[in-house]
Amino acid sequence: MSNRTSPLVDCSEKLENVLKGSNIESFDYSQFSEPEGVGSGEYAVVYSTTFRGKKYALKSLNNNLKFGNKEFKLFMHELKLLHTVNHPNVVKFYGISRDSQTKNFMFVLQFADGGNLRDLLKLKSNENNNYYKISWAELIKIAMEITLGLKYLHENYIIHRDLHSKNILLDNGKALIADFGLSKRLDDTATTSSVKGIDAYIDPRCFNPEVKRDKEFDIYSLGVLLWELMNGIPPPRNFANIIKDISRNKEKYIGDISLNKENNSALSEHADIYINCWSPALEERPKPDNILEKLENILNKTTAEFIEISNQQIVQLTLYCSERLDSSNDILESINVNTHHEGNQDDYENNTQSKDDIADGLNEPCEVVSNNELAVLNEGMHLPTISNNGSGKMIQNHLKLLTNWTNIGISLLHTS
Repeated sequence: MSNRTSPLVDCSEKLENVLKGSNIESFDYSQFSEPEGVGSGEYAVVYSTTFRGKKYALKSLNNNLKFGNKEFKLFMHELKLLHTVNHPNVVKFYGISRDSQTKNFMFVLQFADGGNLRDLLKLKSNENNNYYKISWAELIKIAMEITLGLKYLHENYIIHRDLHSKNILLDNGKALIADFGLSKRLDDTATTSSVKGIDAYIDPRCFNPEVKRDKEFDIYSLGVLLWELMNGIPPPRNFANIIKDISRNKEKYIGDISLNKENNSALSEHADIYINCWSPALEERPKPDNILEKLENILNKTTAEFIEISNQQIVQLTLYCSERLDSSNDILESINVNTHHEGNQDDYENNTQSKDDIADGLNEPCEVVSNNELAVLNEGMHLPTISNNGSGKMIQNHLKLLTNWTNIGISLLHTS
């Protein structure tokens, strides 16, 4: 029989050697209360537990660690990054523990009692997801805290690369950037990598294997988060096409928003921030300090207390079918919500939103049906089926009846 050490022992010894040479605190796993599962991902499971009266989150890999495999490399990579960051708006890393039965190592992390941002925004919508209300104070606070956390990471030469509303946690009302499994240091020698994350939050040029993801790509993702904060719904899968349309028609988009209600400059100024985050010219994307300044200005000068958005179905239809479309082929391409970037399936198997994510407020308002007919299907709102061989202008005229921004129903509620 071979005396070769098992891969698991090799892995354990390597990690233990790393820990011995560091000041990372080790927690006795037997002292934790019975863990309760709170979430899971492709590589890890997260539990809530208590240790000596204090609540923590434990992040464990799904499988036992094996020397040299992808999971272990990700674990070590995230460990190194977590150990170097310390900011009020970045999830706090306390140390390492090890399950004596499974032999798995675990991160001991700050427990966020408020869930994630997507869940919070969902709670601010009614059961039918056609009404969303958030105070300007809360919106700006969350936006500024996310931006402050991102500013800290960038100042420490870390790009997150996976910003989305489920990776923003809330602890006692404070927003925290979490999950560094895909993050990188800016001085990392690797210039390219496979792209993972949620498509709608990722700058499409990142799918070019020759492009190195830099800080500006985090700014793009931040812009999507700011859009989501204002609209209350998660971005659709084809959001990159929508962003392209909005950016091309920025003045009209902002102008249409400004037609809704009096004292609505806050809406248009907030929109201006996230549109600038999507600028095709990377050097024109705002820095975190610039975003923070503009957010603070909005809060200081608005006299409105709330943003209230009603009839999100019309908002979604407007976004899917923007007025710039001038042919039926363009419309068919724009509303195909199942479009994804090309590439190896393994590279983006986790990028798409699940059915549950879509149900969070993004019921597909449009679908392409057989025999090349276009049907817009939405609860309580129907557009006559239009043959694909009809002129694009005719389709535009039908859509215009439904997609006028002045009828979206965005309103500002003033204090009494």
